Amino acid sequence: MKLIDSTNFEYGLIEAKTRLRYHGILASTTDEFANIPRYKTFARELKKGIWIPLEEQYIDAVMLLENPNHKVTTGLTEEQMQELEMLAKNSLFTTTANFFNKLAKAILLIFVLGMVAYVISKQI
Repeated sequence: MKLIDSTNFEYGLIEAKTRLRYHGILASTTDEFANIPRYKTFARELKKGIWIPLEEQYIDAVMLLENPNHKVTTGLTEEQMQELEMLAKNSLFTTTANFFNKLAKAILLIFVLGMVAYVISKQI
């Protein structure tokens, strides 16, 4: 994932993202991360720009923002972009769920070990 700094193009973030997506380049703005509570503070510190998640599309994205007549060679269909975005969201959800599942198991194990230690100490 690479960032194209907003100082590298003359359009607004939304217009640039729309132009890129129209040509099949998967893109998101840094402002989109500000809507995620955990990243809100961090997002304010980010340089303003466009994130290009697929490295093979980065050069095409930069060239297209510099030259509207650039012929994109790595473009995706809208369906392909939506599928990739859905896979990313599902991956984030699965990773987060797995983390909290492991955390809950660890807390339960610590609680059980604490109870066992308490019962043993009362018997002595």
